[in-house]
Amino acid sequence: MNTELFTGKARVYANARPGYPDAALDYIKSLVPPNAVFADIGAGTGKFTELLARSGYTVHAVEPNADMREQLVATLTAYKNVSIINAPAEATTLPDNSIDVVTCAQALHWFDLDAFRAECRRIGKPGITVIAVYNDTPGGSSTKHGRLSTETFFTNPTLREFPNPIFYTRESWQQYMTSHSHDPLPSDPNYAAHIAEINAIFDRENVDRILRRDVVTKVYSEILSAEAPKPLSQMTDKERAKLFPIILSEYNPAWPEWYIDEKANLERHIGAENIVRISHYGSTAIPGLLAKPTVDILLEIHETTDVEKLIASLPSAEYICLNPPSIPSQPPHLMFLKGYTNTGFAEKVYHIHVRYSGDWDELYFRDFLIAHPETAAEYAELKRKLRQEFEFDRDGYTEAKGAFVGEITRKAKEVFF
Repeated sequence: MNTELFTGKARVYANARPGYPDAALDYIKSLVPPNAVFADIGAGTGKFTELLARSGYTVHAVEPNADMREQLVATLTAYKNVSIINAPAEATTLPDNSIDVVTCAQALHWFDLDAFRAECRRIGKPGITVIAVYNDTPGGSSTKHGRLSTETFFTNPTLREFPNPIFYTRESWQQYMTSHSHDPLPSDPNYAAHIAEINAIFDRENVDRILRRDVVTKVYSEILSAEAPKPLSQMTDKERAKLFPIILSEYNPAWPEWYIDEKANLERHIGAENIVRISHYGSTAIPGLLAKPTVDILLEIHETTDVEKLIASLPSAEYICLNPPSIPSQPPHLMFLKGYTNTGFAEKVYHIHVRYSGDWDELYFRDFLIAHPETAAEYAELKRKLRQEFEFDRDGYTEAKGAFVGEITRKAKEVFF
C-alpha cells in the first residue's frame, strides 16, 4: 500500500468527499453484535469512522498517511470510544482475536489483498465480518476500483445498494475533483488546466448553479472463514471436481449482460487492435435454454498477435490460464477461466477460449439452437439426464454430449452454408 498518495489532500477530502446514507449505516448495524468492536482500516479523514463512533461502537481507526491522520484526529477528538493507529492495512498492530468487524470505506483497492485478508484473520474473532463500502459515482474511478477489489478479496459477498445523491456547488465540486489520489496539487504544472476542465464540466452540467451526481453507496459484507482455503494449484483433481460440480440453472436474462461486461474487460486488457472478433456462445447465449451458469466467450485473434503478451495482459488474480500453447490455432486451444476461487464459483463465471480467426463449429451450433427451439429443448433434456450421472466429472459430461453436439453442428452447417 502506497501511504503517501493522499498527502496534501486531507482537507479537501474531508470537506468534499461524499458521506454515507443513514440507510447504509442502519444496514451495517443490523449485521453486527450490539457491542461489536470495529477496526476501520484505511480510515482516511474519518468520514465513515465517525458514523461508527457516533453509534457508540468501540472503533480502532487505522490510517498510515500522516496528512489524513491529522484530519482524522480532528474529526474524532470528541469520541472517547475511538483509538487512532498509525499503521498500514496489512500490519495493523492490533492484538490477535480482538476484532468483531473490519470495515474499509473507499479503501479496499489500495491494499495488498492477500496480506490484508491474512491480517483480518489474525485480528478477527471467530466469525469476523469484513465490510467494504464504496460510493459509486457514475463515470467515476471508484466503480472500477470497487468492482475489481471486491471480486478479488471476497468469495461470496452479500451486496446491498443505497441511493446517495450528492449536490455540488462550484466550490464543493472543485474540492471534490481535487481530492483524488491522481488529481494534481496546486504546485503541479497541470493544476490550472485541471481546474479549467473541472469548471467546464460544472458550466456544462449544472442546473441553477447546482451539479447533481446520482451516487450509489454499495455495501459488501462477508463472514471470513477461520482458515485460508487450499489454493487451487494444491488441490487434487477429486477436490477440484467436488468444488466445481456440474450445476444447471434456468435461463438467466442477465447472462448476455455478463458477456457484454466481460467483452469490454477483454478489449481493455488486450487491446481492440489485437482482436478480430469476440463472440458469446454456449448455452448461456441461447435464450430460454437450461445452462451451466458459465458464460463461454470465443476470442479470435490475429495470427500475428503476441500470445505471451496476451497472457500477461490479463491479470493473473482474475484469469486462470490453462495449458498455454505457443500457437492457439487448434484444440487444445488457449483457455482462461474467470470466477473460479479457492472456495468455489464466484457470482459470475467465464470460460474464455482464445483461437485464431476461423470458421468455428460452436457458433454454428449456437445459431442452430437459437433458430430451432425444439432442438434446444432436446438438448436441455439431455443435459438434465447427464448431470445426474456426471455431476462431478466435467470431462465425462462434455464427452457424453459429444454425439448430439456433433450431429446438430453437421445439420447447422448444411443450413447456414
